[in-house]
Amino acid sequence: AETSAGAPLKFLRSTTPSDLPTEEPALVIVDLEGRRFDPFDAIEAVRRQWPAVAVVAFYSHVKEELAARAEAAGVTLTLARSQFVRQLPELL
Repeated sequence: AETSAGAPLKFLRSTTPSDLPTEEPALVIVDLEGRRFDPFDAIEAVRRQWPAVAVVAFYSHVKEELAARAEAAGVTLTLARSQFVRQLPELL
């Protein structure tokens, strides 16, 4: 998969170091309510591997505590899901 600009898209299978991309991504997007793996483990793994990469996280607007927790974990930008959907083309 790739963005409309032709940049590759990769989806994490887990947060183990062997499943992280070998090259630094331009952007990491995290669903704070994702269930495949703990999204905060993913943020921590990304920050450990690439401290300067931009991390965007999205959440349900009724779960503001997730946004605060993500910001404390080092997320660059947190957006309510509706905002994220509107801004996604610009982010990519």
